[in-house]
Amino acid sequence: MRTVDVETLERITRDIFVGWRALREDAAWIAALLVRANLRGHDSHGVIRIPHYVHALKAGEVNPTPSIKTESETPTIARIDGDRGFGQVVARHGITLAIAKARAQGLWRPSRD
Repeated sequence: MRTVDVETLERITRDIFVGWRALREDAAWIAALLVRANLRGHDSHGVIRIPHYVHALKAGEVNPTPSIKTESETPTIARIDGDRGFGQVVARHGITLAIAKARAQGLWRPSRD
């Protein structure tokens, strides 16, 4: 069995998604999370997902360059349209927005661990 170091696996994974026109930053984020899943023993959520994503990209089911928009919002909630983007990318956008809303309402205090 041949092993691949983490940096190489992340680079190859990133380059696959960049090859499908994903933004380099988004592709790097997706690659990091897929490899991290493998490193944590969750192989079903790791790089084994690449063929599934490539199939979804080919079929037009995933948009490699989504235009993520906030459809509606209040001071504490928001509904976003991920434009069929990768879940990792859309989730990061949503989490960033949720944290900003929580901070604005005085509900977010980063841990001091």
